[in-house]
Amino acid sequence: MISTMSQVILLVLVGLLAWGAVSDLLTLTIPNRVSVAIIALYPAWVFAMWPAVDPLLGLACGLGVLAVSFALFCLKIFGGGDAKFLSAICLWAGPHHLGAVLLTTAVAGGLLAIIVLAYLTVRNREFTIVSHALANCQTMAREPTPYGIAIGLGGVHLVYRLVMV
Repeated sequence: MISTMSQVILLVLVGLLAWGAVSDLLTLTIPNRVSVAIIALYPAWVFAMWPAVDPLLGLACGLGVLAVSFALFCLKIFGGGDAKFLSAICLWAGPHHLGAVLLTTAVAGGLLAIIVLAYLTVRNREFTIVSHALANCQTMAREPTPYGIAIGLGGVHLVYRLVMV
C-alpha cells in the first residue's frame, strides 16, 4: 500500500500525462513544460517511495529511451516532443516497468495509427477498393499523428502498475 503523499504525486503525474496527450491532440505539440514537470516531480516520488525506488536505474532507463527516441527523431520517425515525453515517463518506469510502458505505448500507437488512417480516409472520401486504399496509405502516413496520446496511455498504465505494487 502506498502512502497518501505517493498517491498525490501520482495524481499530479496523471494530470501531466493528460496535459501532454490533450496538447498533442489539439496542437500536435507537447510543451516542454510537461516533460520538465514530469522530470521535476520524480525526486518527490523517489523521496516518498525510498528505498523501493532506485533513482539511478530510473535515470538509466530514461536516458536510454531518450537516446533511442532521439535517433528516431533524427530519422524523422518520431517527434521531438514525443521523444522527451516518453523519456520522462520511462524515468519513472525504471527497469521493472519499462517493458510494460513501451509495449502499452506501442499497442496504443498502433491503434491510434489505424484510427487516424480511418479518419483521413473518411475525411478525404476515399471509399475505394482495399488495394487502392492501401496504396493511399503511403500518402496518408505523412500526415502528423498525435502520438502523445499513446505515450500518455503508456504513462497511465505505468501509474496503474505503480499503485498496484
